[in-house]
Amino acid sequence: MLCERCGQQQAQVTFTQVINGVKSEAHVCKQCATELGAFGLGPQLGLSFQNFFSSLLNQSWQQTIPAREEKVCSNCGLTYNQFCKLGRLGCAQCYQAFEEQLVPLIRRVQGGLEHKGKIPVVSGAISRRAQEQQNLRAQLQKAVQEERYEDAAKLRDRLQSSEEEGQE
Repeated sequence: MLCERCGQQQAQVTFTQVINGVKSEAHVCKQCATELGAFGLGPQLGLSFQNFFSSLLNQSWQQTIPAREEKVCSNCGLTYNQFCKLGRLGCAQCYQAFEEQLVPLIRRVQGGLEHKGKIPVVSGAISRRAQEQQNLRAQLQKAVQEERYEDAAKLRDRLQSSEEEGQE
């Protein structure tokens, strides 16, 4: 599909916009997407990914830290207040420097601290089975430690059954 804006290159970015319940989509090339600005909002609205992210930081739960108490990244010199204004970190060490403030933010934005990513369809069943077996092993170990032997026997049987299914 060709770019709906320039009509010359292959469309690689899809912008979806919902206004008053009416959904519209635009398929554009990378160059046109860059010219339109992040999220297709364009510079005319003054919005970008950094502005969007920065707005998350400036919620009422997030307060500006006084300069004398403010943490500074020892590697790049970025302050936390600068991060809040820019909406992006200066380097990889900023994650450690601002860990106390970033952990709640990352949990809020991503729903957790561990990145799980997407599972390919082909290996999805295998990955789910491996995860289930890992969970069963942990539950089994806990049941044995707590001396709940009947529960442990049931968990052991479920684990064996899951492992046998994986070998077929």
